[in-house]
Amino acid sequence: MPPETAREFEKSLEDGPLPALYNAIYMTMFNTGEENLYGYMKTDSNSLAPKIWAIALDWESLITRKSSAKQVILGSTLLRMTGSKTAIRLLSKSNHVASYNEIKRYNVEWANLSGSRVSLFSNMRKGIPTHSTVDNNDGRQETMTGAGTTHDTNQTLFQTNKITNC
Repeated sequence: MPPETAREFEKSLEDGPLPALYNAIYMTMFNTGEENLYGYMKTDSNSLAPKIWAIALDWESLITRKSSAKQVILGSTLLRMTGSKTAIRLLSKSNHVASYNEIKRYNVEWANLSGSRVSLFSNMRKGIPTHSTVDNNDGRQETMTGAGTTHDTNQTLFQTNKITNC
């Protein structure tokens, strides 16, 4: 089962994959290594760690039979960009994204949290560079007046993990 609430989903983003899975993948590539304070193998490569993390999330999803944060975010982004239920269902069968129904359930819950003016992410901080992306979603329906069409506006916020001197 996936996390039941958006709050549980946020927590799963912070937890990451199981260190044992991450370390098993790392050790198949390198025969030696040292763990960091969080139990993950240290790497000096900025591009290698996220790739191992992504594979570990996929393995964890397969083992636990619940969607990973990566699958929900990727599926939600793809659905927002394409509006294609068919693409989501096809990729979900291959375990690349969460199911269409799960993605829609999270979208409804996030919309309800947003409407209640509750902060979605408690780890958003002042003084950190923040990027906001706003998407006008017309459901692929174009008319001269806009009458009778579906309309929604989505916003996503991104923050870096560290304070940087710009």
